[in-house]
Amino acid sequence: MEYRVYSARWVFMTITSINVFSVVFMTYCYAGINNVITAYFQTTPFFIDLLATWAIFMTAVSLPMLALFKDNFSLRNQILSTIACTLIGSIVGAIGFSNRKWFYVALGGQTFFGISSAINFVIQISLPANWFPAHESATVVGVFWASWSLGQAAAAGVLPFIIGSLAATKLESAFWKVKWVFLIVNGGIAFLHLITGILSWFYLADHPPSPPSASQQYILKQKTNQKSPITEMLISNIKLIVNVHRNRDYSILTLAHLLALSVATITKILVASVFLETFSHITDDEVAGIRLIGLLASVPASIAVGKIIDKTKKFKELTLTAHIGLTIACAGIVAGHGFRNFVCLAVLYPVNMILQMISTVTLIEFMIETTYPVDKIVLVTSHYFVTEMGLFLLSSGIRYILQNYGALAAVSTVLVICAISVLVLFFVRPNYNRLNTDM
Repeated sequence: MEYRVYSARWVFMTITSINVFSVVFMTYCYAGINNVITAYFQTTPFFIDLLATWAIFMTAVSLPMLALFKDNFSLRNQILSTIACTLIGSIVGAIGFSNRKWFYVALGGQTFFGISSAINFVIQISLPANWFPAHESATVVGVFWASWSLGQAAAAGVLPFIIGSLAATKLESAFWKVKWVFLIVNGGIAFLHLITGILSWFYLADHPPSPPSASQQYILKQKTNQKSPITEMLISNIKLIVNVHRNRDYSILTLAHLLALSVATITKILVASVFLETFSHITDDEVAGIRLIGLLASVPASIAVGKIIDKTKKFKELTLTAHIGLTIACAGIVAGHGFRNFVCLAVLYPVNMILQMISTVTLIEFMIETTYPVDKIVLVTSHYFVTEMGLFLLSSGIRYILQNYGALAAVSTVLVICAISVLVLFFVRPNYNRLNTDM
C-alpha cells in the first residue's frame, strides 16, 4: 500500500500550537501581577492563585472523561472542542474583568481553559498519529511543548511589563490598565480562535485520504467495527484504562516522568520562594528573569530534541541522558544553595528547565513506542492524569519541606527524587513496537 503525507498537516499543527500558546498564557499570566489583580478584585492573593490552580484542576478532572468517551471524540471533534472552549473562556474572562466585583465570572472562564488544556494533551498524540509519518511524530510533540514553554514565557514577561506594579503607578491608573489589557487580550484570543475555528470546521478531517504510515494503517483497521451502545462502550473503555495501568512499561515510564517533574516544583512553581530563602536581598524581577531565560531556551530545545528523536529513534538513550543531566544539574543546584552562589544557580536553574522539557518530549515518544498498539487517547489521558495529580502532591510536599526545613533541604529532596527516576528508567525494556511495525 502507498503511504502519503499532505501539506495540510502543517496548517493543523499551527492551529493547535496557537491554541496551546493561548491556553497556557491565560492559565499562568496572573502569577507575575498577583498583587495588582488582588487589589483590582478586592480579594486575597490565595483567590488570585486560584485562577491558575483551578484551570489545572479542571485539566486533571477532564482527562478521565476524555478517556471514557474517546470513541465519540475524533481528531476533528478534539480540535473543534478545544477551540470552542478557548473561545468561550476568553469571552467569559473578558466579561469578568469588565467589572471589579465579578471575580467569580473570571474564575468561570478559567474552567474552559482547563478543559481546553486537557484536550490539547490528547491532540499532541492524535494529530501526529493521524496526519504525520512516523519520522515526524516526535517533532510534532516537540513543537507542542515548545508552544507550551512559549506561552509560559509570555505569561511571565508580557503582562508584568505592560501593567507594572501598584508601587509604580497610581491605583486608578493600574486598575484602568488591568481592565483594558485583559479586555484586549481576551478579545484578541477570542477573535483569533473564531478564525481558526472557521478554518477547522471547513477544512479539517479526522484522517487524510491515505494513512501516513503502516502503524497508523494497522490502528485504522482495528477501528472499522461499528460503534457499540454507550453502556458497552463505557465498560470497554474502563477495561482499557485498567489494562493500560497494568502495562509494565507504561507504569514505569509514568513513574519516571512524575519523578522528573519534581524539578518543575523548584524551577517553575516554588522558584521565587526557594531563591528568597537563600538570598534575602534578591528581587522578584531577578528571579523572573532567570525563569524567563529557562522558558525561552526550552522552546528551541523542545523542537530540536523532537527532530533528533525522529532521526535517530534512540528513545531510551535520549530519555536516560535527559534524566542523568537533570540529576547532575540538581546536584549543582544543591551545591549552589549550600555555598550561596547566585551565579551558579542563575545558570543551572534554566539548564534544569531545558532538560526537564527535553525529558517530557523524549519520554512521551518512548512510552508510545513501547506500549503500541495501546489506544493513544486512553494512554495519554491516563498518563497525564497521574502526572498532573502527582505534581500537585509533589509540590505540596516540597513546599512543606521548604517552609519547615529550608531551601537546601527542599532542593536536596528533588536531587534524590531525580536520582531515583534514573534508576527507574533502567527497568524499561526498549521494545520499539511502533517502529518495528513501520519497518
